[in-house]
Amino acid sequence: RVWSAGCATGEEPYSIAMLAALAGARLEVHATDVVPQVVERARAGRYAELALRAVEPALRARFFVPDGDAHAVAPGLRARVSFGVHNLCEPPPSPGGWDAIVCRNVLFHCEPEAARSVVARLCSALAPGGRLVLGAADALLAPPPSRAPRPRPAPRPSSSPPPLRATRPRRPSRPPAASGLAHLNEGNDRARARDHDGALTAYAN
Repeated sequence: RVWSAGCATGEEPYSIAMLAALAGARLEVHATDVVPQVVERARAGRYAELALRAVEPALRARFFVPDGDAHAVAPGLRARVSFGVHNLCEPPPSPGGWDAIVCRNVLFHCEPEAARSVVARLCSALAPGGRLVLGAADALLAPPPSRAPRPRPAPRPSSSPPPLRATRPRRPSRPPAASGLAHLNEGNDRARARDHDGALTAYAN
């Protein structure tokens, strides 16, 4: 016996029934949800083409029949699943004896304390050796512990001067590259200096 708790529109319990049929196992699947309208949709077992996009064609032909612009669960598969309205905060629909309870991605909607109470209630409804299957999102049943902020160092008194830091002397900046006109003027200055020195030498002799 398998209980699909929080079955929504029925994809999960029908999938479980499909796996049991493929394995040749006789399995009783009971599915519940808290919203009556949702349970009725699940019981109808009618799904659009988009909902079956991941179902292999062979499985679709075996377990579904065309129904207008949608697909309906085949009568043989539908007979394997029963539905009912149930609130997980209330006692289980059966006092015990479930070989497996599947409650995936439901408990994260609850407060942590309520989620833990639901888990304890579901475990009490399991048969000896039974299994409770939760979703990845339901593993976080309690918020993570808050991290204490790191202590900040006390501010230095205003009277004490700030510590000195060694600084490296700056290298003198290189002058920008001279333009061609600057080079020409520099050459003219050197030529005039040589002429002036030559004239002084000749006059001295």
